[in-house]
Amino acid sequence: MEFCIERDRLLYLLDRAIKTVAVRDVKELFKNFVFRVEQDVLTVVSFDLEMGCCVQAKVRGVGEREIQGGCVGIPAEKLMGVVKSSSRGQDFEFRADDAGVSIKSGGACWTLTPRDIKRYPKTPGFKDSSRWVVPSTLLVAGLRATYRACSADDTRRGQVCVHLTTEGFFAIDGKRSYWKIAKLPVANPVMLHRNAVKFLVDVLPIDGDVEVSEDDFFVMFRHDQDLFYCLKTEDKPIDIYGSVFAPLPPETPGDLAMEVGRSSLIAGLSRVFVCSDSGTVTIQMDDADVPKVRLTAQDRNGDTAVDVVDGSRSWSGECKVNGEILLEALQLLRGDAVVIEAIKRPGKSVYRIKEGDFCAVLIAPRERDDGT
Repeated sequence: MEFCIERDRLLYLLDRAIKTVAVRDVKELFKNFVFRVEQDVLTVVSFDLEMGCCVQAKVRGVGEREIQGGCVGIPAEKLMGVVKSSSRGQDFEFRADDAGVSIKSGGACWTLTPRDIKRYPKTPGFKDSSRWVVPSTLLVAGLRATYRACSADDTRRGQVCVHLTTEGFFAIDGKRSYWKIAKLPVANPVMLHRNAVKFLVDVLPIDGDVEVSEDDFFVMFRHDQDLFYCLKTEDKPIDIYGSVFAPLPPETPGDLAMEVGRSSLIAGLSRVFVCSDSGTVTIQMDDADVPKVRLTAQDRNGDTAVDVVDGSRSWSGECKVNGEILLEALQLLRGDAVVIEAIKRPGKSVYRIKEGDFCAVLIAPRERDDGT
């Protein structure tokens, strides 16, 4: 392999590819860049355990010689150090064979031992046959809104992921599910690990469109023609429709319902938490001419905290909620008026928080033997 590339262009490629180089204590295999040259295009590939990056640039031959194609593995940190230590505006000449990787820039020369990349993940190509397009603002907003409901326990199949379906985005763990309702033109349901989702939210811009392509092992996201990210898909998405976590259609009323100001409810929950050692808060309507929402918390010692906030719509009865999970869901919202509905289902009761196209379905906490 032999080619020449400008220093600034090479640094641009490496700055993007380094984001998916493994920094954890994993196999040395994932701590390398893979350089692949075909015709006059250099592709730099990097992989972590759940995600990868493919970034491309045009290259030219060294001197009067033609470009020589090939593929080689180069230690990522060392190469970044080499490129950053060089002067701006210089060219880099690469030559690679079985003996080593020779890099020249100006009067300096480095020789690196090529890394074994036989077991490196096969780089997927961007498949136009399965391509669909989504606005970047919608994609980032949907991933960000549902990410927090992913379980931290990797042994829970399907609960460590954000799911992309034709109905939108959702994530689920043992206590809640978060939904961002949207029409997505996905060819097949996609399930992305929470680490890959967090990475994607950090690197994608919020303007323009994102092209998405799928194969059996990866989902590719492309915002720039010369750059795409490939994220490993997990097992097939779990089927939650018909389960306790499935969101009911918006027109389906809950057994109990109220509308309340988000900011006042957040403040009220924060005030009563001091007397909730289990995290449980009881929400009920006051018997008053002006609708009021009463929040009550009690600990094992019998200490009680009560706060009252403004509400609207009739709600006859009460429901018990996990105040911490409810507070987290409320903090994801943007508007001030939210609808909370209590829904009785066989075996378990749930409560649903709705605002616009966001919906959270939360399991009501179990009551202890003493009824609290």
